[in-house]
Amino acid sequence: MIGKNLTRYEPPSSDWLEKISTNLRISPAIAQIIWNRGLKSFESVKNFLHPEDQNFTDPFRLKDMHSAVNRIESAISNREKICVYGDYDVDGMSSVAILVRALQNLGAEVSYYIPERESEGYGLNLFAIRSLISAGTKLIVTVDNGISAVNEIAEMNDRVDFVVTDHHEPGEEIPAAVAVIDPKRRDCPYPNKNLCGCAVAFKLIQALYQQLRGEKFESELDIVALATVADLVPLIGENRKFVRVGLQVINTNPCVGIRALIESSGLLDRKISEYNIGFMLAPRLNSAGRISSAKLGVELLSTNEFARAREIAETLEDLNNQRRDLEKIVAAEAEEKFLAEQKKPPAIIVDGDDWNGGVIGLAASKLVEKYYLPTLVFTHIGSMYVGSCRSIDGLNMFDALTEFKDLFERYGGHPKAAGVSIPERNFPAFKKNFLEYVSTHLTAKDYIETLVVDSMLDPRAVDLKLVEEVENLSPFGVGNPSPVFGWKNVRASNVKKIGRDQNHLTFSVGNIRCVGWRMADEFLTVANEPFTFIYSVERNEFNGIESPQCTAIYIEPSRKIL
Repeated sequence: MIGKNLTRYEPPSSDWLEKISTNLRISPAIAQIIWNRGLKSFESVKNFLHPEDQNFTDPFRLKDMHSAVNRIESAISNREKICVYGDYDVDGMSSVAILVRALQNLGAEVSYYIPERESEGYGLNLFAIRSLISAGTKLIVTVDNGISAVNEIAEMNDRVDFVVTDHHEPGEEIPAAVAVIDPKRRDCPYPNKNLCGCAVAFKLIQALYQQLRGEKFESELDIVALATVADLVPLIGENRKFVRVGLQVINTNPCVGIRALIESSGLLDRKISEYNIGFMLAPRLNSAGRISSAKLGVELLSTNEFARAREIAETLEDLNNQRRDLEKIVAAEAEEKFLAEQKKPPAIIVDGDDWNGGVIGLAASKLVEKYYLPTLVFTHIGSMYVGSCRSIDGLNMFDALTEFKDLFERYGGHPKAAGVSIPERNFPAFKKNFLEYVSTHLTAKDYIETLVVDSMLDPRAVDLKLVEEVENLSPFGVGNPSPVFGWKNVRASNVKKIGRDQNHLTFSVGNIRCVGWRMADEFLTVANEPFTFIYSVERNEFNGIESPQCTAIYIEPSRKIL
């Protein structure tokens, strides 16, 4: 196992711990974890623990929302054709599904368009816009894209109106659209800067219903939760309510599409968590946009016919299996090229001819996980290099790419993940300059992953009450990771390798069962000497009996400091 830098959060004062623990009836260890998430006031802690009780933020606090609603209201009144222009990932498909349905319910004449990944790529393109204009479209509403389409909108906005809704990082120039709604705009006062694209579409729907009907809109939260988890936005603030309430809907009365997806994933009669969304439901939906058509995903999330939803879900199951096979092939070839071409590089940049564009991002993520280097995987298609980029904590990928924007046809994304299209003639210069940029902006410490321990806790003290308190801190994800506990000088008993390939580990610390998935290499350390144990806690159920369990995150021989 690659070594990690272990560190701990600074603890709050004993007075703060006692006040929060006593008044909110939580253990000091849980209070410490909440403090670690940056929540200091009593009110903010209370809101964090009970996000479902908080009100949604007024959608009109989003910059340009009034202009967007007024233009859409005019289009509905004048029977103008509206097209919702989306994206081919879960967030984009979800955004299209909820906005098209809402506009239909408000009386709009509305269609949707999602570009084809391989031939068109991400975002607005002139061919698609011209086609929509030829079909009579008067208003294009983007969802989960548009903030970087400055040139496309400038060229076409005398022929069709644009309302942009997006959540990606804006560039230096904002598109000249009727309205540009993006919480990341520097002039946008909306408090939650971390909405996913579907959540921005949801806020637009809320504003439309408020102005056109005088009604509150709080439906579709199962789909908003699906997109929020799938798009890896921070699960803090309003996003916690989206996911907490959305999961309640998913577990009680989801839309027929999500119900069919749950069934095809083998999750019937199980409580669906954010983990199930991220690792089981979302990949199946994403497979449509990766290797087939994103329209399948939109139809799944839009249909009211369960038979049709089940049919689509079965198709997605097949596509997801194909996606897994393609991902393995591309990831293996990308790793082979990296090992052959680059010696101790500051970042990984590899390319292949006609690698499937739908899986290069997954391959990049695999390489980051294995080598902890910023990674860019490109597929060479015609005269273009199309890439998916994944980063590590020390490098803001969007900022790094922005340094070379003059070399790109288009780019966009987030600090940890981005996409870019580069003309063939510019690719060698980009590769050279990007590697130089990374080497001058990162230090040796940036290449050692830091693991921050929330609370020092002897695993022998873990019980079901603590597990239940930890569960109440969910949903977990970016911005609110699952709590990490640590203890040093741990001694284990009953150490065994398990699994068909004997690649997992199980052992006991006192009476507590512990597991280490894919940690069989640590067998000798755990069996023969005191070790530092970094772990999470969870509920284990076997033959109807529940018990606490510690799941290893990291194991190393004990050292003096932590």
